[in-house]
Amino acid sequence: MHGLGHYDAKENSPGTLDNGTGTVVLCALGELLKNYSGEIGLEILPVNGEDYYSAAGQMKYLEINDKKLENILLAVNIDAPGYVTGRTNYSLYGCPEPISCAANETLGKRTGIVEGEQWFQSDHMIFAQHNRPDMAISSEHMHMICSEIAHTEKKQPRSCRLRQIGRTCAGIERYVYQVI
Repeated sequence: MHGLGHYDAKENSPGTLDNGTGTVVLCALGELLKNYSGEIGLEILPVNGEDYYSAAGQMKYLEINDKKLENILLAVNIDAPGYVTGRTNYSLYGCPEPISCAANETLGKRTGIVEGEQWFQSDHMIFAQHNRPDMAISSEHMHMICSEIAHTEKKQPRSCRLRQIGRTCAGIERYVYQVI
């Protein structure tokens, strides 16, 4: 399983939601999963953001791992969770039934987390384009965040809820320990 987050704040934008909250979740997961000893390997991968044309982090990752991509059972992208309104949203892309069912059982039944609308503008798409199962974890109002808040001065710390970020971390941790 791969966990992805990116950092790509732009000038005059503090980057709270895109993708400060995703980076926080990724770092917290590193701490929460530091004692993981399951048979399936975990890789936590911060990249430099899909919002820049060259996507250098993703391209380098693909170059280094070109012959190993078929070994990826699931990539999880964490992009802008914890928006001040709504719940955490997860969406699935090309996932086999056991992965989808497990996500619905572990994530979909947690307070503050809901399966939501798919969106295709983030780091999980590099895995989908290579026919690898992936999951995006974001905020329920991700389409609005992308069009009205991302990369603007509106991305202030008050635009996120720490409790929701904590729920997101706990949900992903549970998914890893109970499913994988």
